Amino acid sequence: MLLKRTIAAGETDVISKTGKNITLLRIESGCRLALSLGGVKVIDTEVHQGMSLSDIRFDQILITSQTEQLVELWAGDIKFTTEPDGSKRPATFKMYKKHIPNGVNELLNIDLQRTSAKISGNQDMYIGGDNLENDSGEIKNGLLLLKGEQIELTAYGKLLATWTDKVGRLLAENLVLKYVKASLGFEKTNSDMVALGVPYIDLYYPDDVDGVALNYKMVFKRNNENDSGDYSPRMLITVGSPDTEALEHISFFNGTGSGAKAEETHERPFATSSGPHRIFFFDYGGYGQTVDGEETSLELVSMEIEDARMSEVAEITILEERL
Repeated sequence: MLLKRTIAAGETDVISKTGKNITLLRIESGCRLALSLGGVKVIDTEVHQGMSLSDIRFDQILITSQTEQLVELWAGDIKFTTEPDGSKRPATFKMYKKHIPNGVNELLNIDLQRTSAKISGNQDMYIGGDNLENDSGEIKNGLLLLKGEQIELTAYGKLLATWTDKVGRLLAENLVLKYVKASLGFEKTNSDMVALGVPYIDLYYPDDVDGVALNYKMVFKRNNENDSGDYSPRMLITVGSPDTEALEHISFFNGTGSGAKAEETHERPFATSSGPHRIFFFDYGGYGQTVDGEETSLELVSMEIEDARMSEVAEITILEERL
């Protein structure tokens, strides 16, 4: 039968269970397993994930862990096996995206039904197991996966990933805003804005800034030296994750500028929910027109959020084959 136990650090968990076969499906390093029969230990050994013991009769299982962790194991008279049956093929495909912020994050959990997973991302990243570390940008125990490249994994265990450890205020720079008509801009969906080529960034809002009004500081400039017309930059932010179609309009400001290519700074506080979000930047105040035969454009020189807890997110695409 399948057993799940949470073991406290430095403690020994005693499980009364009879059988002769045991397989460790989920267990971290630093664990020992003992099997006993009639009060006498028949084996006592250090163990790792995926390890199996067969044809050893027991009536009690003892697991000791150096750290608190969730352990999953199969124990009983019937032997557990993950060897593929030649008559079986993957029954389903599952494709989805994950958005991971700074630090080390879990991409895949332990899943016995998963036969393979193909992974690619929009940023260079490192992948690895439980010992993957990102120490101030120094990666330990990680395999580099370049932006746009794909890797296929056939293990059913947990996979971690990291792409940056940076947090800070400067979160966007040097984006040329797309002109979108005012009558259309506020009715567009996420897919519409992407199809129009509207620039965006994906940001991660940690739990402790959920609903907190953060101050957004934006610096803009015109890229046409003879342009002195009005402009009206706007932002649309996904109501949920970066995959959410519904967008919320952020009325930022209207401005007239102070001359050719002059930079202007504007600030605006607003609040949103925690988690990953996508922010689109566009203008509807007269851009898309021409001045002296040249198309006008407005550039977002930089955007800062005055909160050091913020970070950008990487978008990871995962395709699973499942039994």
